[in-house]
Amino acid sequence: MKKLSYLLFLLLILAMFLISACGQSAQIGNSAMAPIDNNTTVPSATNATTVVQYLEMEASYRPYFSAKGLIEEADAVFIGKVTKISFQVLDLTTALPPTEETMDRHLSLHTIYDVDVEVSYKGDSSIKQIRQMGGIKDLYIEEQVSVLKNANAWKGGIPTLEAMKENIELGQTYLFAVGLFDETVLPTFYFPEQSIYNMHNPFEEHYNNLTAKSVISAFGQDKWDTYWHKWKTDNPDWETWIDKDAVDRALTAENSISDDIISIDFNFILKYGVGAKNMINTFNGTYRKDLITTSTEETELHLTDEDMQEIYKKMKAINILNYPSDYNPPYSDNPKPGVERHVEPNQTYILELAIDGVTKRITWVDLNCSDTCVSPE
Repeated sequence: MKKLSYLLFLLLILAMFLISACGQSAQIGNSAMAPIDNNTTVPSATNATTVVQYLEMEASYRPYFSAKGLIEEADAVFIGKVTKISFQVLDLTTALPPTEETMDRHLSLHTIYDVDVEVSYKGDSSIKQIRQMGGIKDLYIEEQVSVLKNANAWKGGIPTLEAMKENIELGQTYLFAVGLFDETVLPTFYFPEQSIYNMHNPFEEHYNNLTAKSVISAFGQDKWDTYWHKWKTDNPDWETWIDKDAVDRALTAENSISDDIISIDFNFILKYGVGAKNMINTFNGTYRKDLITTSTEETELHLTDEDMQEIYKKMKAINILNYPSDYNPPYSDNPKPGVERHVEPNQTYILELAIDGVTKRITWVDLNCSDTCVSPE
């Protein structure tokens, strides 16, 4: 049974949530938009000069603690060259072209990347295209505006995804980790900051220190050795843009934090959802899901030692034992314009933990928030 995609994400955001509880992000499909402060004047792909406003979309993603966690969750992991970049307006609720039934607020610009797969490590090796919600900053401006207007989806600017920290470039080769959520739609990224690696430097660190090397090595040291030999052959002058000493250190480093696991005294129960019916319990290794209409269902839960250590570190970092038992999340008096938080339905959270011989119980509630109820920057 595939590991439930959001279990560890709940625990990771727990540490952040207790500091700034009412986040500025929204789930994919209900993304918040806020205009960037300044208009940007840049050349488009047609070499014309266009003034455009960007509408930034913030979306919640589940980050991964290790390369192993990423490749276990991803449906396909491969190295491919980007051969074409195009744009299409899709229905957010289906990830398919809009129909007459599609509501205007569900019309969303997507970037489509054509790729030629060079090496496949997992999943379908025949993938030809990848989609990503949002457009691209500073490039292809006229093309994006035209697509939006032709689909009657123009809202005064080009929507871009905040999580896309860097543009995927035409002609570049990348390591991609993607999800195949439905056979009828194009694959997409689980978490852009950990799912897109420019192979110009396979040692460049991404979120949680993941690198292309660590992801490939997670499939076996032989996979990395094979690719590294090919990469050096294809890039004989690589030392002119990558520090050799840093590469030597990376090549001798451990492939996983699991080799550095320390003994910890830590377990927890996290209950959440309407009536706190969902539950993650590491004491007995179970996960309970509220099925809404048909009671609940319980299954086994297996968190690795490295997963537990990472969660333990997050709890220690925020000094979880000093939080009040009845916690009231902080709200900002200076919200970001145009951003709202909607939690439907409202959720109750109950965290019971045993850490370093001490037990603690903390409760709090998710609230629907308007512009006056947004977490600090």
